[in-house]
Amino acid sequence: GLQYLRPAQERIAEEQTRLRAERDAFNDFRSQITDLNPEPAPQASQTQATGSVVLSKGKSTMLKQVRTAYRKTVMDVPHYTEDYNELLPVNMSKELGTELSKTVTSGQQFTIPLKKALLESSQIAAENRTKFLRKISQEATAIQEAKTALDELEKHLQTATPDLWECSYDELVT
Repeated sequence: GLQYLRPAQERIAEEQTRLRAERDAFNDFRSQITDLNPEPAPQASQTQATGSVVLSKGKSTMLKQVRTAYRKTVMDVPHYTEDYNELLPVNMSKELGTELSKTVTSGQQFTIPLKKALLESSQIAAENRTKFLRKISQEATAIQEAKTALDELEKHLQTATPDLWECSYDELVT
């Protein structure tokens, strides 16, 4: 049974490394968003014949910076392709929410509410990794404790009488 514990420990260590990388990537993304300044409201460019105002519809360079930051942090963890292999809109939607993803990928403006939402969602994503890291660490501790107990039992069995395996149940109880 001990043969399965080492691969389990190795897998847990690998998962801890990946979770730390993802947590750190979301924290880095959050830091980069913190440094971005929201854009002012778009200026009215002309009045239509009906009297309604037409707003400028140019693409936001700030939203492009948000997308670039996401790619260079969250999507740049070493295991991204192996574990996720998703395009930015898909991954951002899963991690930060569909509405945020739509706004970042096809929105017109980097606003104060969008910045706040991105900061909050990326913090939650990082915190979720931290929570999962705690659970994985508890699992690692439980496996190590089981391994220690089984190692002790195995040592005891190795020092037992060689004929122990030949004994009947009653002899073993005795």
